[in-house]
Amino acid sequence: MRLWLVCITLLAFPMAVWSQQRINISLNAAPLIVNTLDVKSEFELSKSMSLQVSTGFRAQGRKINDSAQMPALVEFIPPKHRSAFLTVGGRFFNQEIDPYQYPFIEVGLTGVYYRETILVPDQITGEPVGLEVNDFKIGGTATIGFSLQLSKRLRTDLGLQASYSPPREDALAYYLPGMGFTTYGYGILGVKGGHLQPVIALKYAIKPDKRNVIRWQR
Repeated sequence: MRLWLVCITLLAFPMAVWSQQRINISLNAAPLIVNTLDVKSEFELSKSMSLQVSTGFRAQGRKINDSAQMPALVEFIPPKHRSAFLTVGGRFFNQEIDPYQYPFIEVGLTGVYYRETILVPDQITGEPVGLEVNDFKIGGTATIGFSLQLSKRLRTDLGLQASYSPPREDALAYYLPGMGFTTYGYGILGVKGGHLQPVIALKYAIKPDKRNVIRWQR
């Protein structure tokens, strides 16, 4: 419950500060597969730039010997994981080309706190046992994608986010909310400390551009 209150506060405060700007709020659906809430508020400062604040948390776990559920992601799902993140950054685009569909680039700085149980082999029996770990990570993110207008107030963003943070020493395969899945060991994408995450976001205009509203009413 406290995580929900923190997330709502972090989104509501900047909304109040920039209440005179065009405001959007969006949910990235892709992280939901690993029980991660990723919500973003966007404040359009001009037709080519906006300020963004993202926040969310992850709460997930599995039984130690359970590998049947989502086998492709089992390495990224520890027995217990709790984390929260905050990202501050900007988006660059050009709506003048085509207000209904246009490419965008995002950059941001992300901070993640996590507390989880990971599996390590017992020194005597070799059987996996749980080890409690926690840490705070800071990293940079960059996203390239495409934005499509669906209705007067609804858009969808499709893209790919790449991130980097100093790699963890206790695990090679892990997922950090706001950054994504580690890529180490995955061919040419295998950068130690690197992360990748798809962006499949639904965006709702809380305070839309008046010119866009007039355009849709024609």
